[in-house]
Amino acid sequence: MVKEKDYTRLAVLTIFFMTAGMGTRPLVSILGNELGASSLEIGIIIALFPLLPLFLSVYIGRFINVQGSKGPLLISATLAMMALSLPFFWTTLPGLIASQVIAGGFHTAFIIAAQSYVGQSRDGAKRDHHVMKFSIGAATGTFLGPAIGGSVADIINTPAAFLVLSLIGLIAVLMTFGLTKEQEEDPEHQEVKQKASIKELVGIINFRRAIYISTMILTGKDAFTSFFPLLGVELGFSGTQIGLIVSANALAGLVIRWGMTFFLARFSRNTVVLVSILSSGVMFVILPFFDYVYVIGGLAFILGLGVGLGQPLSISTALNALPKDVISQGLGVRITANRFVQVTSPLLFGVVAQVISVSSVFWLTGAIYLFGSVKTRIKEE
Repeated sequence: MVKEKDYTRLAVLTIFFMTAGMGTRPLVSILGNELGASSLEIGIIIALFPLLPLFLSVYIGRFINVQGSKGPLLISATLAMMALSLPFFWTTLPGLIASQVIAGGFHTAFIIAAQSYVGQSRDGAKRDHHVMKFSIGAATGTFLGPAIGGSVADIINTPAAFLVLSLIGLIAVLMTFGLTKEQEEDPEHQEVKQKASIKELVGIINFRRAIYISTMILTGKDAFTSFFPLLGVELGFSGTQIGLIVSANALAGLVIRWGMTFFLARFSRNTVVLVSILSSGVMFVILPFFDYVYVIGGLAFILGLGVGLGQPLSISTALNALPKDVISQGLGVRITANRFVQVTSPLLFGVVAQVISVSSVFWLTGAIYLFGSVKTRIKEE
């Protein structure tokens, strides 16, 4: 049986895994540029990371449903780190492409397996607490990774940064061995697990609402990460100022996750979700109207609080809604929707920024949040 210490161990090993995985994301464009790739080619390479999971996440989830989470956690973490190290040993564009395709697939497999492991607890309050810890681990790694990768790239070189980050990720692999394996189930029960259809899963109201929340949050995160630097340049901010504002946004997303169980204990889940979505939408709408760096920094921090709380809430809402037998498969459906948004939203926002303005990206995102919030109302049990 999974023990309380296993959830803590999972949160800690997720820090190392995400430090490696997210630390390489900014390095992809840098190395691609060093290898002579055009802006279009770099964009395509970046899009390869979520592309395979777009088609395979449901099947990955179905596999984890039957096999359990511990084995897939170990295998996916190991192969993801091997893939991330490829640009060091094969420093060419084909090597970078292979790294992104393979790492993207196994990164998603790890996330599905980890979230499924967290979902083992059937006590709602405890599960929310476990989700909070896992989410803090993921956010911490996402915050630390780019700083570590960028520093190593500056001190040594970019290919070496891929290797160093993959070695950090190996700590996660070693820690996975210490996790308790879930309880074995009889073959007949495992056969039942494979029969849930996507239509049945999406038909669960609260699970469908969890997908709405998740895709909206990711749309906002990608819009801010990709287009705020361009807005900052238009406003005349320095590179340091832009970097600090982006860091403030990421830090807020990490800090707010510590308070998730606090908010859920005092307010309804609907209230917490609605406030996080609406406040984020308002911040997106008003942010382009200001040009004072400290004001925009404050707005970006508040935006980070709303967006940072929304993501773990979508995970816990999905876990609460899904029947235990099909948690992994349901998480695969959720990840599929997420990856679809990650592939398509940058293309949409790029067209909007090119045809209208960069500010329009923020207004469009704000409108999506404000009008889409009606789809996030969770059915009370």
